[in-house]
Amino acid sequence: MTPLPKKKISKSRGRKRLATKLYKFPNLVKCQNCGKLITPHVMCPYCGTYNKLTIFKPKEEVKVTKVNKKEEGKTDES
Repeated sequence: MTPLPKKKISKSRGRKRLATKLYKFPNLVKCQNCGKLITPHVMCPYCGTYNKLTIFKPKEEVKVTKVNKKEEGKTDES
């Protein structure tokens, strides 16, 4: 037989134990090149540098615009 607990663990005791398992926020540091917040010892995804060395040049951001459903069906084949 497997061992069993002698007494029921109360809700408060169990919750006290689980309270230590809270999520912790990662440490953030400023990028030396662009100044945005990143995790330490990681390449900056915004400017593409690591330890003042350029690893890659990020692509320009593409702006997405919404298309109206009325304009979507129209064509210029008049």
